[in-house]
Formats: sequence, structure tokens, C-alpha cells
Amino acid sequence: MKPVAYKVKGDRVKVLFRCEKCGKEHWNKLAEDDDIQALIKIIGG
Repeated sequence: MKPVAYKVKGDRVKVLFRCEKCGKEHWNKLAEDDDIQALIKIIGG
């Protein structure tokens, strides 16, 4: 699973992950200890 997008809703950040084999997508909440700046670099935004 690779992060491909994110969205901010209120005070929460959700991250869209996509399976690199089958393409299935799944949204997860960003954990408090996750690095949002690193996530943005991975996504390419």
C-alpha cells in the first residue's frame, strides 16, 4: 500500500492508500505521531 492522496476534514487528516498490485484504495486517519511533511513528500505534493 502506497499513500497517494490526503484530505483535511475539520481537525483530522485522512490518507488515501492504494495497493500497488491490485489498485484497491483505502482511507485511513493520520495518527498523531505520523509526520505530515514526510507524507506530503511521498505523495509528491
